[in-house]
Amino acid sequence: MPLARGGVSVEAEAEGEGRRVMAKGTPAYPNIVLYRQGEARLKCTEAAKSVSEAPSTVVDPTWLDPKTAEAMAKRSGGELWKGQLVIVFGKYAGQTFRWLLENDVGWLVWLLFQYCQQGEQNELLKWQKERLLEYAKEFPPVTWHLERRLKKVQSKPDLSQQDPNYASDAELLTAAESVLDRSEASVSTQLTTWGDLASSVCQDDRPGPLSLRETSEPNGVVLEGWQKFWEQPSGFPPKPLV
Repeated sequence: MPLARGGVSVEAEAEGEGRRVMAKGTPAYPNIVLYRQGEARLKCTEAAKSVSEAPSTVVDPTWLDPKTAEAMAKRSGGELWKGQLVIVFGKYAGQTFRWLLENDVGWLVWLLFQYCQQGEQNELLKWQKERLLEYAKEFPPVTWHLERRLKKVQSKPDLSQQDPNYASDAELLTAAESVLDRSEASVSTQLTTWGDLASSVCQDDRPGPLSLRETSEPNGVVLEGWQKFWEQPSGFPPKPLV
């Protein structure tokens, strides 16, 4: 499978092309497996599966403080020091950022998408996710997937801002329940069988589809075999509309 370092193919990198030129084998750059040109593969590796099945529960305290973590990473990582930072949360706790790019781009993209959409309240996790986002941006085949997801969300129209009279389904249901709660008369529903509906249609000579008849009564409408009526006060049997 093709590999990429720094967002360019290994072959192009060997010829001295690309934004950064590093010699093969340089440990600072992750070996990112490509799905196709310009896109990293999202599927996790077997190594990632093994780690996620038995995640680490202990992380070196060095990585739990942003200052000590940055100092440690810079000593060993050089220009791409962020790749040496160690994840302190989730199923890949104890692994480096670089390892994550090499083994599970799909989880990384999901994690950063959630961060971009919802943010992070925990200060340590916020610092880690922000550094991970900065590190991922060094590699276009990885951020291609993240940018695509973010653009897809942004392209969806927001009807609540376009129409001042717009109401979501949840708001409409809440309003309906509120009206029923305040009503002095209770509302009941009863099932009308197909035989009852057919019989009702046969007695009605008006033109129209057999599956739908609107009643001339001011209190309701029969739709798709369901019948609604308002219950009479206690002591009086309900009078159906049909």
